[in-house]
Amino acid sequence: MADDDTITLLLRLNKADLQTKFKDEVKPVQTVGPRTLSDCKMVWKEPVLLDIGGKLFKTTLTTLHRDGNSLLAQMFSILGFQLPRERNGSYFIDRDGEHFQHILNYLRGCFTLEGLDRATLNEIAYEAEFYQLRGLYELLRPGSPRSAVTRMASQPVGNGVLCQLGGGSSNWVNPATTGKVAVSGSFDSLINMIGRSPDKTTGSCHDARGKHLVLDLKSCLLKPTHCSMAYNGTCHTGASWSLTGCETAAGGTWKQLAAGQVWSDDCKPQLFAVTENAGSYYQQFKLTCVSGDNRGGNCFCFHVGQLELYGELHYMKS
Repeated sequence: MADDDTITLLLRLNKADLQTKFKDEVKPVQTVGPRTLSDCKMVWKEPVLLDIGGKLFKTTLTTLHRDGNSLLAQMFSILGFQLPRERNGSYFIDRDGEHFQHILNYLRGCFTLEGLDRATLNEIAYEAEFYQLRGLYELLRPGSPRSAVTRMASQPVGNGVLCQLGGGSSNWVNPATTGKVAVSGSFDSLINMIGRSPDKTTGSCHDARGKHLVLDLKSCLLKPTHCSMAYNGTCHTGASWSLTGCETAAGGTWKQLAAGQVWSDDCKPQLFAVTENAGSYYQQFKLTCVSGDNRGGNCFCFHVGQLELYGELHYMKS
């Protein structure tokens, strides 16, 4: 790691994290003064406490960065930690911790296959794929094609799964027109409802209750974290909505994911968190107008578009 990167990491560490480190050493907490390059380098050797599904593991930033392309390196990057710190000083990852010791041993260079049965190796390979440790995955499953995984963060709003499937923000083509996704339902201008700019023809005027859009990701599965949508600029913002998901296109139970209402009048996408059943992967998503606008009126318009989804996207093997 270059010296400049080391200094950058120190400067960008969460202020609360630095205060916590010194609180235990010096009481009362004193102002943190300039530190030498040697001190900066020590940050990489200081312990980092991870809580993986309730199991605690102690490691260092140096270990977590052994594979710069891994999810762990991204979580604890020089741009700042992507996880909040818990009261006990740990960083929580909502994942089964049973095999995380093997993940750390691989990063430390001391992983061994000895004594591990086939079922355990398959489980470790699954964890390696989640943490994007390609070297470990290929060690456990040589010659096996690795499924592509893309994690679509909710920032910037609007650049999510449909942006990715459409070719990216600079070269975007509506994926419903290229066959990468399929849309169906009873709203107007269904294809344009997943567009990236306001379109006054989308949604439905007058009584839109019960009308819906079904988005089929076809060759992908998504574990959703957020969704976003926007007012399309005609009439007024409109009624309340519900977002549900179905794990397959072959029929199944639609599970509640999120609900809300688009309030803004500026046609900019609003972000909503997935608050229910967020731990599963879904192939289909349904956006439904469910009720009025909660303003006391009798209008049930649904003038909404720019639907976007965010989360962990898996490309299914053909």
